[in-house]
Amino acid sequence: MYLAYFDEVKPTETSALLILGGILVPVDSQLGQLENDLRSIAADAFGHAALEKETEWHGIELWQGKGVFRRWPLAKRLDIFRSLADCIGKYNIAFRAVAFDVEAHNAKYRYPDPPYKLGLMLLLEKFCEFLGEDRAVVFGDYEKDEMAAAVRDFSNYQFRGVTDYYGRSLESLIDTIYFTHSHHSRLLQLADVMLYMVQRFEFGSPDMGKWHEQEGHKIWSDMKTKAHSYVIKTWP
Repeated sequence: MYLAYFDEVKPTETSALLILGGILVPVDSQLGQLENDLRSIAADAFGHAALEKETEWHGIELWQGKGVFRRWPLAKRLDIFRSLADCIGKYNIAFRAVAFDVEAHNAKYRYPDPPYKLGLMLLLEKFCEFLGEDRAVVFGDYEKDEMAAAVRDFSNYQFRGVTDYYGRSLESLIDTIYFTHSHHSRLLQLADVMLYMVQRFEFGSPDMGKWHEQEGHKIWSDMKTKAHSYVIKTWP
């Protein structure tokens, strides 16, 4: 049994891709310790671990020193990235993502599906490929514009028994897709941080002549290496 958490990062000046991705966390005897470790990281950083916006890890804000991390020393912010990378490996967390080239997709098809809709379908397929005969409950970051459509599409796939395009089963995913605000879930925040690192170091163009970019790339490489399983699908 797994808990799956997914998020998205939109195109930026350094990456033209819409990326949807997330983590799969095993529900086992270590799950409670994982939650304790994440709370400890938050408490060390903020002085307490209450689930609120003022103690939330957003990958882009943590990296750029913005939002709640404004005026935080770079070394302290990098230490949080390193601590989260350690959790990825220590608790056998898997990662799946879909890197979606929106312009290429729209150019390839006469009547292209909405990128978020198709990207989420592809991501759920990747979750199921990893799960095999196992099962998972899926949680997403609360996106008001996308939430209702995502739940509807998922229920349609379940009713038909297969997805569009590849006709794959999503029977490994239980019930529905649950959405919550990211500041209410440390595991959703962990997915956000890892997804930001994908965007920046897998598909972005960081200046590797700068010390902090080199350190960030080392942390990202550590995340990939420590992950129980790591796959990124590109589309189209």
